[in-house]
Amino acid sequence: MNYEYFAFVVILCYSLPDFIPGAESRKFSIPIYKGDQAGRYDEFRSLLIRRSQRLMAENGTHLEPLTNMWNTLYFGEITIGTPPQRFNVIFDTGSSDLWVPSSQSSYCHYNGGSQNCYFSELSSSYQMNGSPMTLSYGSGAMQGYLSEDTVTIGGNVVIHNQLFGEATMEQGTTDQYDGILGLGYPALSQYMKPPFFAAQEQGWFDRNVFSFYLTKESDEGSKITFGGWDESIITSEEMINWAPLTQEAYWKFSVESIFYGDMKFGSTEAIADTGTSLIIGPKSEVSQIVNYLGAVSISGFYAVPTSTVGTLRNFTFIIHGRLYTLTPEQYIVMTDGDYSVLGFGYLEGQNYWILGDVFLSNYYTIFSVEKGAVGFAPLPNQPEPQLEPSSSIANFCSVFVILPALYLQR
Repeated sequence: MNYEYFAFVVILCYSLPDFIPGAESRKFSIPIYKGDQAGRYDEFRSLLIRRSQRLMAENGTHLEPLTNMWNTLYFGEITIGTPPQRFNVIFDTGSSDLWVPSSQSSYCHYNGGSQNCYFSELSSSYQMNGSPMTLSYGSGAMQGYLSEDTVTIGGNVVIHNQLFGEATMEQGTTDQYDGILGLGYPALSQYMKPPFFAAQEQGWFDRNVFSFYLTKESDEGSKITFGGWDESIITSEEMINWAPLTQEAYWKFSVESIFYGDMKFGSTEAIADTGTSLIIGPKSEVSQIVNYLGAVSISGFYAVPTSTVGTLRNFTFIIHGRLYTLTPEQYIVMTDGDYSVLGFGYLEGQNYWILGDVFLSNYYTIFSVEKGAVGFAPLPNQPEPQLEPSSSIANFCSVFVILPALYLQR
């Protein structure tokens, strides 16, 4: 027997997991911090409008911890290039493009700005493309051009030859993050294959799935999991309620009913969007709620006197047969003096709901390409959601609860 050959084969077999993407379960983490929410109304409003109006223009396991800013905005770290250049990006299920500021941007640290910027001349893996790239958001915009380089998420997932945008002009951005990494379907992008889909094609993940765990704490816990979900939280797939997608562009699904206290709204659709801070609904429905509350508009947000927060009602969405309830404490996004800001609003002309981070931070959310569905699961120690007693809700419950019971007795 050729013992040298045998020894080589043994060493090679034991080394394979180090060379094959996705051959072992790898997790990674980065420090997370919370920004100061006091005095942030104008900046927060600009971010909200920019993200929401962009949505109106529609005509192996890897963990990436996320930073929580003001309990409403989550971002994490990626690198681009060789050697790596670091960026904080919003992991955004409401878009599909990746972009970061170019070294030519006035936002760049190098030019006296506040953001990390990409220097193509410093990367040995950079490939020039140069095609123009423009993204319009309604009240904001990004303009720049396409480049190609190696993109690494969290230090482990290395995506080769990834197209991305170098932004030379930005409007409506914030110094809290550098860019956006879109996690929507390829149909949303006219410029590139989204990084998650490119990584899946390059063999990084066991399953074509990613998931979000968004905590309200500033310094620990929040993460995105690529290739599956966190099994310390989701101990059985039976915990997950899969809502089938109604389209494969945005992560959009059906909602059977929506309740705010005694108010009931009929069937509709919703988007699970980690890049939107609040819950955004149709004007006709949200107006009924804010009028009922006597809410006032402050810098584009709806707010109520802090002294009345105890009288607010629960917000309940019925998705794929299950109840998802937010208490007032869960949908108040900030308190500034005598007023507390509500975590929901509306947009003119919108006929569906956008479930942003105010909603998603209360549930574990799984985005499954292989199932064509969004999954929701309860968080640890979360109370069982219940509808508030009222005449209209009682009528609904009589159908929702009693009829299945009668069926089981047959």
